[in-house]
Amino acid sequence: MESFTFEGKTIYVKEGRCYDANGTIAGASITMMESIKNAVEYVELPLAEAIRMSNLYPARAISVDDRLGSVEKGKVANLAVFTPNYEVIATVVNGEWKPSVLS
Repeated sequence: MESFTFEGKTIYVKEGRCYDANGTIAGASITMMESIKNAVEYVELPLAEAIRMSNLYPARAISVDDRLGSVEKGKVANLAVFTPNYEVIATVVNGEWKPSVLS
């Protein structure tokens, strides 16, 4: 992806970074797993906390934590299964096992 539109602005992606037309940094272009890995490896957060930061806390922020954001009875079963190297090997979407196309 070289560019995308966000809030009416064109955002350009170059070397994993996002910029607007003026060259102002507009974020990063990384996956959720890369975010979790960075939190564990560079910030030295426990893996469980990094996972909560990427799932439960955002769900709470938008008031959907009653059904999303954690693995609990009665909640939607959406989760990723990954290796110690943070490679996603499968997902569960709405309770249905989906092997990774990469595995």
